[in-house]
Formats: sequence, structure tokens, C-alpha cells
Amino acid sequence: MPQLSLKQILAYLDDALEARTLREVSEAIAQSKELQELVARIQRVTRRRSLLSEGEREEEALPATLLAQYLEGTLSPEAAGELERRCLQDDAVLAEVATRN
Repeated sequence: MPQLSLKQILAYLDDALEARTLREVSEAIAQSKELQELVARIQRVTRRRSLLSEGEREEEALPATLLAQYLEGTLSPEAAGELERRCLQDDAVLAEVATRN
């Protein structure tokens, strides 16, 4: 996958990027089938209410501090990478992160 973080893709989907960054992310997505599929997956999982309720079960929910640190950019690169890997492996976790972005 091209060098875009999940956080950048979520910001793109939320229309929360500056114009220059928006262009760069948009171009990267347009040039990558993998990124296009990830964008479609994010849009799909955030619409599935059953996933959102699964992801919010206490025993499976992400710790609020972990999610806040990730979204604020204060999580260590290793921990952020692990959270992003977890998102890519689990639709419920992806939906939780995407809806709280």
C-alpha cells in the first residue's frame, strides 16, 4: 500500500485536510487499487450498524485513551502501526476508529 496512514485516509474521508494535502492523498488513492478498496471498505463498515455495536462492546472496545492518542497523533509510531494493523484485520475495530475520527 502507498505510504498513507489510516489516519490520513480517515481525514481525507472527513474532508479535514488542507488543500495541498487533500490533492496528494486524493492522487495517491486514485493511483492505488488497494487504497480505493480500503476507502470503500471504510465507507462500508461505517454504515453497518451491527459492526458499530459489536465494536462498542466493553470487552472488545478500544481503550478511550489509546484511541484519543492515535487521533491526536501522540501515540508512539509502533503503537499507531499496531492499531492500524488491527484496524485492517478487524472490521469492527476499523468502524470504531473511523466513526470516532
